[in-house]
Amino acid sequence: MFAKTRFKINFLLIQKKVFRSKGLCFLSLVPGLVVFYILLTDSLATAINFFLFLFPYTFLFLSGDMMKDEIESGVLENIMFLQGEYRAYLLQKILVLTILALLPSAAIFSMLTIAGLLKGIFSWIYLLQFLAGLVVGIYYVTLGSWLSFYFRGGSNILIIIMAQIMAILSLFFSLQKKIGFLDYLEKGHFPNLLYKIKFIIFTLALPNVLIAKKFFLYLSVLVMATSFFLFRQWQRIKNLELKKQ
Repeated sequence: MFAKTRFKINFLLIQKKVFRSKGLCFLSLVPGLVVFYILLTDSLATAINFFLFLFPYTFLFLSGDMMKDEIESGVLENIMFLQGEYRAYLLQKILVLTILALLPSAAIFSMLTIAGLLKGIFSWIYLLQFLAGLVVGIYYVTLGSWLSFYFRGGSNILIIIMAQIMAILSLFFSLQKKIGFLDYLEKGHFPNLLYKIKFIIFTLALPNVLIAKKFFLYLSVLVMATSFFLFRQWQRIKNLELKKQ
């Protein structure tokens, strides 16, 4: 009973912190706004495809400013976090942020699904892609929260975005070759171990590509990476001792 009460309190605290951050709230709305714009200017099918690719970014944007700022601010020295309760609070942030990102994403997907069914264009592969996107979103939250132990003020998000820009630029360099990485990426087939390793590294930087049906098998890589980052955070939080400000 106490554990349930503690989780409810932590949920409310984390939710309040997220809503108080206008920057995070705005960024988390960007994928939905883009999809709404495409829905008005293009087709429902295009809007669904864009949504499936973009909605994991809601998870990423909510992962900004998660750990280092709160640990160093002295907020966790509040009486509410006596007897090491701050550790449970920090660990539960990942779960709470996942829920906060999932709720609006699932609501938008439900509306798009209903519209697609009414128009007769809905495919059940969209549901599998949504679940794949959820795996990507959870990876973003765990990666972002791990980076937030070392970087303040949303810099963790910026680092991930910069890594994605570099990954995309690498695709343009592959165009200089007669048969390059981009060609194998389009086919969804990699001829040897080296190219498979390159693709795995690419997906760790830009995991959204795994929402494509032909890459579903590689979602296991994200599951392992997520488990690794969760374990590292658990170790860090377990051994965390607050310094008196």
